[in-house]
Amino acid sequence: MTCLIHARNKYKTLVASDSWNTSSIHNHMIQKITINKKFPCILSSAGENSATYDNGDIVNILDFMNAFVQRYNGYNFQECLHELLEKSYKFINDMRLNNDYEKVVQYFIVYYDVTNQTIISRAFEIVKNTSGTYSYELTERINLNFTSFGTYWYEINTKFFKTVKILFIKEKVFKIIKKYSKLESKLPIDERKVGGPIQWAQINRQGKLIHSNNIVSCKNI
Repeated sequence: MTCLIHARNKYKTLVASDSWNTSSIHNHMIQKITINKKFPCILSSAGENSATYDNGDIVNILDFMNAFVQRYNGYNFQECLHELLEKSYKFINDMRLNNDYEKVVQYFIVYYDVTNQTIISRAFEIVKNTSGTYSYELTERINLNFTSFGTYWYEINTKFFKTVKILFIKEKVFKIIKKYSKLESKLPIDERKVGGPIQWAQINRQGKLIHSNNIVSCKNI
């Protein structure tokens, strides 16, 4: 899982995440935020990261995310979104529930609309449970001023569900992720769901994208 947070005020929109991935095979750091700096766009995910099929094929959510930001040219958002959701739906639908209640992948997408010179944020969820597989847009259902996906989403969203404005959003978001990373660091390594370096990216109201230089690669630790 992860601790992924989206926050915004009148100056900028920020997405930040921890880097930890708990795997049934091994635990490792993983990239959860991808960007396009030329055409300012941020795509981030929480939930399932990869799946291995009976024939040995491995499918990674990060491949879908990279394809999205590499293809995005400032004007083809709907086409990129359709491809992302279509691939993600198949990815989740093909997964076995086994003993899990559900399988889920969630996305925050932030981009700069050049035509209207404004920052746009959208949120999506694809989930499979015993009833079936479903794809939702959550943009109008959640408080994008300050909201979370992944581990601890309920605690964070309950606390900030009426938040209108936070001036120093970066500091606030980092403090929360560090809090849960520190809490999880006391658990055995194979039980941790949050941890590692903080990844982040933001777009300001002038359309400039800034991001961390320590977005991690999928390297075993």
